[in-house]
Amino acid sequence: MQLDAKAVKRAQMEGECLVGLKNLNFKKQDDFDAVAEWTSYRSFSLLEQYSPCQVLIIMEVAQAKLKNTSKTTP
Repeated sequence: MQLDAKAVKRAQMEGECLVGLKNLNFKKQDDFDAVAEWTSYRSFSLLEQYSPCQVLIIMEVAQAKLKNTSKTTP
């Protein structure tokens, strides 16, 4: 099966999104980060349902919201 230029571009973008997910979930940290641990775990199950780019967007929003929530709660 040969891919047309549009399909190749889409596949490249999905690859970039996978790298983004890796970077989001596996940042080098000195301390345990429960939010990063949670989003990393959830990313795997979401990748079974959605494209890597959709999962990256979902996880970026979730991580930002969870981190903001944890800063405001005692």
